[in-house]
Amino acid sequence: MKNIVRLIPFLALMLSASVACEENTPVVKPAEGTTVVLASGQDASSEINAEFEGPWKVSAEYNWFTVSPASGEAGPAVLTVTATAANTEARERTAAFKTNDGVTETTYYVVQEGAPAIEADTLKYVAAEGDTVTVSFGTNLDVTAESDAEWLTVDDDILYGEPETLEDGRTVSKYRTASLTFVVEENEGGRRSAHITLAGGDDVKVTIRVEQVAAGEALPEPDPDPDPDPQPPVSGDVDFSKDFLRRSLVMKFTGTWCPNCPAMSTAIDYALEDDPEHIVAMSLYNEQGASNGFQFPDVNYFVSLFSVPSYPDGAINYYGKIGNAGGQINTATAIVLVAREAVSSLPSNTAIAGSASVSGGKVDVNLDIYSKDAGNYTLNVFLVENGIVAYQAGSGGGDNYEHNHVARQALTGTAGEKLSLGAESVHKFSKSFALPSSVIDEANLEIVAYLTYQGSFQTSVARVTDVNTGLIVDNVTAIPVNGTEVPVSYEE
Repeated sequence: MKNIVRLIPFLALMLSASVACEENTPVVKPAEGTTVVLASGQDASSEINAEFEGPWKVSAEYNWFTVSPASGEAGPAVLTVTATAANTEARERTAAFKTNDGVTETTYYVVQEGAPAIEADTLKYVAAEGDTVTVSFGTNLDVTAESDAEWLTVDDDILYGEPETLEDGRTVSKYRTASLTFVVEENEGGRRSAHITLAGGDDVKVTIRVEQVAAGEALPEPDPDPDPDPQPPVSGDVDFSKDFLRRSLVMKFTGTWCPNCPAMSTAIDYALEDDPEHIVAMSLYNEQGASNGFQFPDVNYFVSLFSVPSYPDGAINYYGKIGNAGGQINTATAIVLVAREAVSSLPSNTAIAGSASVSGGKVDVNLDIYSKDAGNYTLNVFLVENGIVAYQAGSGGGDNYEHNHVARQALTGTAGEKLSLGAESVHKFSKSFALPSSVIDEANLEIVAYLTYQGSFQTSVARVTDVNTGLIVDNVTAIPVNGTEVPVSYEE
């Protein structure tokens, strides 16, 4: 009984201390701040005037914008929100960050406007009897329409739907669904084509090809799972009976701060010299916060996808990991062997041809994507720059090191665009976008475009480890940004 009596005061003391701790724990109140709207371009910025009651810091989970400063002491502060990458999509993207000063946790929304765009199906079939036809498209612009044929008349009044409200609950999207009506006269002869040009903003144009079937000819059967960009039949300039040239994609994860990265770059150069037809390279830079113009905005997505543990690291065709521990010659040999294994074990169903050009601060990309058999794919298109002379750490580096295959921007978004390709067909891809401010020399630009499909593959090549991304690169091509037409190539 005495032990119990002695214990009661002790418990009372502990309870009192517990209550005191709970009473002294500050309660951080949630609050909602303003919405920051940024222009679509890289380096677009805006400022927020804030007042803090104690030491504060910023937290954010997105990597396409920065907030500076990221912490500070009590009192007034000006926060600068800066886009680290251009938004190449037509729709706005929205994210949030929080500030916490120990008293209030305030949530701010960041909205980056979409790139000026008109998104429309580029092929429309109409009956020979003539008809009044309505087509829908998406845009963030005020659009006009014009026909190049007397037998097709467009209605001047384009109708726009109601825009949606974005995630912050107060910003209205500029992206709208629109509809255009046109009248087609009766066709008493053979098949004929006309073109409707949709135009808006600063020279943004999309052309819809209208195919009117011949008198007595039936309309093509509708696709039960249509591609958002319908595919016209392919003319005889592509031979689907031949094996498309099967190229492999090598992605290097690197940084100017990385002392071992020049060795891996040399290994990739050796591989390209050995088999330039079958290998395309691309380097994704992670500069760990340094503002030197090399940072690839979406690098963290790919670091996670390929489980990159350290630098340098490499991936090939989305199913193989290539390190640099075995030395430059062995690494180069492994890359070449994986590329040759892919030719025999994973022949390409698709081929990418096209051209790209730059003028007046804009880059235009036009791709023809050919498919032998029907299938679902994801298209990734990157702007890449070569010949950048700048600092690089490590042996073989220095202030005059030449950086090549530097990924500047993902033109189809981080994860790419979904495509449903028909058998023996061609998919047309066209995109215009502002030249990123990070580009140093327009003459050294190229487009790297590749297609992936769902699947897995285990390579038999030594020094290459398996990585299961759930995707396989079917084919890849590099296109210089100088107007040169890159055709479909075949295995010999």
